[in-house]
Amino acid sequence: MEISQNIDKAIHWITDSCIQDNDPNSPSFGSFRAWIDTKTNEYAYPYPETTGYALSTTSLLSKYDKQNRRILQSSNRAVDYLLRQCLSNGTGKFYIHNISNGNDGYTYTFDAGIILKGLIHGCLSGNINSHFYSTCLELADWLLCMQKPDGSFYAYYDTRQNQSKSSMKRWSTQSGSFHAKLSFALTQLYHETNNTKYLASLQKLVDWVIGLQKENGRFVTDTVQGSTFLHAHCYTIEGLLDAYNTIPNVKILHAAYKGIGWLTKTYQEEGSFPSVYYPDGHYLSEERSDIIAQSIRLLHITKRDLGHGEDLISELLNNLLSFQCFSEKQRLHGGFRFQRNLKGESESDGMHHINTWSSMVAVHAMIMCQQPSENVNMQYFI
Repeated sequence: MEISQNIDKAIHWITDSCIQDNDPNSPSFGSFRAWIDTKTNEYAYPYPETTGYALSTTSLLSKYDKQNRRILQSSNRAVDYLLRQCLSNGTGKFYIHNISNGNDGYTYTFDAGIILKGLIHGCLSGNINSHFYSTCLELADWLLCMQKPDGSFYAYYDTRQNQSKSSMKRWSTQSGSFHAKLSFALTQLYHETNNTKYLASLQKLVDWVIGLQKENGRFVTDTVQGSTFLHAHCYTIEGLLDAYNTIPNVKILHAAYKGIGWLTKTYQEEGSFPSVYYPDGHYLSEERSDIIAQSIRLLHITKRDLGHGEDLISELLNNLLSFQCFSEKQRLHGGFRFQRNLKGESESDGMHHINTWSSMVAVHAMIMCQQPSENVNMQYFI
């Protein structure tokens, strides 16, 4: 399937559509906004987590399109923005998680891990000074302080009460299997510093996550509902596969493969996955472009071992491409819509969002599909 033009348009959207704040006078200069609304043509809030993903994305894109100087410029501005968000509470560094109505006072562990991974990519790309490097190590120390004795992580730090917390409010505030994706930061820290404290943290985390898996391979991502959000399920598998490259224990690989096996059983017709699975067996009818892209990546890198057919991956890729926006408006052209309903039910706001994270993971999935599966480098996973 010829998708090079789709890739080029998506890259152009990421680097040139102004989804990144390029106003030097703006306090959020260098940040990536969470999305742009196709109805209002307005940008959402600056999002540190997405800006962290952007750094990993620009590292990948710099290998794919070596002549594009805008990629390096975008990366440098994102680094500067994230460093400006770094605040000290006297015991380490933490990042403020911004939401649409302002700072909610919480610093999310998962977001910090994604930001840390992105900043490490910045170090590896040569964008480094002593302040930059020390910030990475201080954030890493803060991350380790968020880990519990059983290997799990507190979901967030309450900056108003100076307490590490988890809650049952929603899946992202729980200590959950999706924290397995912290593996990407921990493995890079271990390989760059040779400090075994990062390896020990990773081993404890992986052991805890594997203990959460159901016999059929499913990871429960919301313990209140007993449900599985496929986006977070994919995060879990991604983290386990990355961890296996550093801790080559077959039980880690087996857990990841079981998770993929369960994922494929939720497959809907014509290249679709639902967004949420409930314990009574029914699904949420919304499909999301990020879940499709995440699934493509997982199926592609494991197809030799698990025997996934090219037809399945092609169906998913065709469906993913149907989310890409083609418009006369530069702000929209080339990006990927966030979600839509499988059954033609009432519209949600996400159907009108050209989403930054979704566009980045879609680019990665498309680039991966042009490579032999054995050549995929987990280091550049977004």
